[in-house]
Amino acid sequence: MPINEWTFTAEIAKWIDNILEDHFELPFSKARVEEWSKAGRKRRDLTIYDREGKRVLTGEIKMPDSAEGSTPFRDSLVIDAHTKADNIGAEYFFTWNINRCVLWRTFEQGKAITERHIQHFVVLPVPVRQSDDVEHPRIQDQIKAFLLEFLKRSAAIMSGVEVFPSIPLDEKFLIIWESALEQPVAITLRALSDHYNGNKTFTVDIDKWMRDEQGWFISHIDEGVIQDNLERAAKFACYVLANKIIFYKALRRRFTRMKALKIPDDISTGAELHKFFDAGFTHAKSVSKDYETIFDGDYGDNLPFMSDASVESWRELVKQTDAFDFTTLNYEIIGQVFERMLSTDERHKFGQHYTRSEVVDLINAFCIREADARVMDPACGGGTFLVRAYMRKRQLSDGCLKHEELLRQLYGVDISAYPAHLTTINLATRDLIDNANYPLVSRNDFFAIQPGLPIFHLPLGSEGGQMATLDIGKVDAVVVYPPYIRQENIGEHNGKKYK
Repeated sequence: MPINEWTFTAEIAKWIDNILEDHFELPFSKARVEEWSKAGRKRRDLTIYDREGKRVLTGEIKMPDSAEGSTPFRDSLVIDAHTKADNIGAEYFFTWNINRCVLWRTFEQGKAITERHIQHFVVLPVPVRQSDDVEHPRIQDQIKAFLLEFLKRSAAIMSGVEVFPSIPLDEKFLIIWESALEQPVAITLRALSDHYNGNKTFTVDIDKWMRDEQGWFISHIDEGVIQDNLERAAKFACYVLANKIIFYKALRRRFTRMKALKIPDDISTGAELHKFFDAGFTHAKSVSKDYETIFDGDYGDNLPFMSDASVESWRELVKQTDAFDFTTLNYEIIGQVFERMLSTDERHKFGQHYTRSEVVDLINAFCIREADARVMDPACGGGTFLVRAYMRKRQLSDGCLKHEELLRQLYGVDISAYPAHLTTINLATRDLIDNANYPLVSRNDFFAIQPGLPIFHLPLGSEGGQMATLDIGKVDAVVVYPPYIRQENIGEHNGKKYK
């Protein structure tokens, strides 16, 4: 039985009171739960008082596996919390789904309520996925540490000691996007785990996909490896779907005949949702006569729809992305999301890192000297080197090189499918044009590529599903953030040929 939200909120109030007893420098006196609001009969989850007995901060706390707890940025949750704070004249309020907490300003002229957040907190280093998880002593210790940080930070902002931090648009998008993805990832992981342990056909199919398509190490003995792979599969599948949703919305600015991507209220099952997105992405390809390399997928596209419980989470994510124009966001954002999704150990193990744009620009300046230089990145990750190469080549040509010409002079390879997907999106969004917009990006092992071997398989737009195959050929520059690894460790999983 999941822990009751009210019971947990009462625990939070006790922990806050204990903190305030030990920290007299804080301007708060006590925390109280479930107080009636004057207007209407809705209760405030938590109210914090100052030393003079004034209610200065209110908040709504939701469990991470509830519909309302999908993200602390959920519009209905924020508006409800704002209304309760407004009713008693509290200048600040917060929304908290255990994993993340957001501090908001109640009154701010000229800004919509859902745009008034002034501080975002990642409460737990590893998100909890079920209400029961909050009863673990380690999780409770982390929450208590957060509460002290939250009270100190709130006090500093309320007193004017610290100004409201300015959140750039791209960072704001990243925060909201990551937060909205946590619940569908958790739901997908639960579904994968249940099927993996109880369905032999599913186990064979997903093992084949993880081994052959993703290049992951498979084990049926090591429970740690099994769970790591299933978690990575859940994240991979959900992040790819989320990227497609964002790209679709960006594409509508160029192709105005494309329909709005809004999940109908009558969709309630994963199968119905899968059918809806498939129809939407097919529609995008039909209108644009392009972008098969982004919208077409593989077995992994089925994974986010295995549980009916995921429908509401995806509906909320679609609503959240409506507030942003993806084409104006910094191109590094998606790469940063991918980097954050990997643990430090995984990044070192698989050599997956993203390099800051100023470092990339310096390297590219040494390597790319001519506007028509042919440039390759054999471990392209999120596409940072190739996107900045695109920009440098366009600058060197004084704008004479067209988007399609630039794409034909840039070559990306990555052994992992998700980075190849990211690079394709990042290059395609440089210019959403009517003509063929197919970045030359291949999911491949660079060390297995032979001269003259075609590795790029590109659709021919409206030519009846025909494909063109291209090789890399000779290039003028190879730019890469190499996958650093001790030579003694090479061969552990991949064989001695890499040495």
